[in-house]
Amino acid sequence: MPKVKQSLTYDEAVLSVLTWEFSPIDPKTIEKKIKRKLRNYELGAFDEERVERLRRLKNQVVAEIEKTKDSNYYSKGPSEFAELSDFDIDRMTTEWRKNFSDVSDRDMHNFIAGAIYLYYLR
Repeated sequence: MPKVKQSLTYDEAVLSVLTWEFSPIDPKTIEKKIKRKLRNYELGAFDEERVERLRRLKNQVVAEIEKTKDSNYYSKGPSEFAELSDFDIDRMTTEWRKNFSDVSDRDMHNFIAGAIYLYYLR
């Protein structure tokens, strides 16, 4: 398979795989997917500590999103339908970056928006 031109960051690549990890039943499969994505985008070697840190981020963000009405970041708008704007993504990004400062603002924002879409809007 030809190498893909690098357009993702390491964190973005790993989080894009972890986002779809609904339960850690088969961690080897997820690890293989992460390694493949890192190799295809030429983003470097698999770093288990870094991946585990990003997994903790994913789990914490998903737990917050699943609280919905009890979340500090949730404020339902006037629409009767769920919307991305029901969560304060900018505030979430700022506050989550305090604990995960090694993840860029852009990567954090994109991940949180994607997680809200996947775990709240769908």
